[in-house]
Amino acid sequence: MKKFYVLAVALLAMATSASAQFVQSTTTQPAQSNTANYSSALAGMSTAEYARFYGGYNIVGIEWSDNQSELEKEIPFQKGFTLGYLKATNAVENMPIFLEYGANVMYSFGEESKTYYDDYYGYKEKVSINMISVNVPINLSLKYELNNNLSVAPYVGANFRFNIASTVKLEAEEEMDGDTYSESFDIDLLDDSDDEAGEYAAGRFQLGLNYGVGVNYNNIYIGIGQTTDLSNIIDIEDEDMKALVKKL
Repeated sequence: MKKFYVLAVALLAMATSASAQFVQSTTTQPAQSNTANYSSALAGMSTAEYARFYGGYNIVGIEWSDNQSELEKEIPFQKGFTLGYLKATNAVENMPIFLEYGANVMYSFGEESKTYYDDYYGYKEKVSINMISVNVPINLSLKYELNNNLSVAPYVGANFRFNIASTVKLEAEEEMDGDTYSESFDIDLLDDSDDEAGEYAAGRFQLGLNYGVGVNYNNIYIGIGQTTDLSNIIDIEDEDMKALVKKL
């Protein structure tokens, strides 16, 4: 029974994140007008390096394997928060194309509750999860200036996620013929020992794909995008799960 709940809740370890990011001061140059072609327009834009600390609110999604049970698919989306740092260096001389890299800490959590009662039987269950992860994104970004104060920056790249700690908690209460039975226990989702998650333990590393777009206005940055895992967070026969990460 313990392993069944581990399998169901482990799917929550896949992340979708929305984040509003606030930039430190940057220096930009006005875009040149009346250029002969697009490349010369880009050549006139700022290639100044930039960096920022940022924070975000995460919304987590799950990608299921085809044979996942309907019961397991009832596990809800996660939520969470991200705090991180990003630095960008010019990748192409005289062009506003940047290599962005940095790191962030993500705290994800979620829960699912179910209740059933009739005249003879009652059942109440609550399953919750939390996970702490460190993400290392490496992106290529194009910073296209619309005017002196406003720019748009699409990006694409790779994400390296390291899962540091994760706990699953099960609380259950059953009523039958006037008697009540209850139990509660915690499971370390990253521990593959038989006393913990066993074969359903989550992996400590996932490789992902980043893509999205950001808007810079003066010293403020707001972005939207997604990170999708390319490797499974849980990988057992016929039951694998991947992570989705969307960013605002």
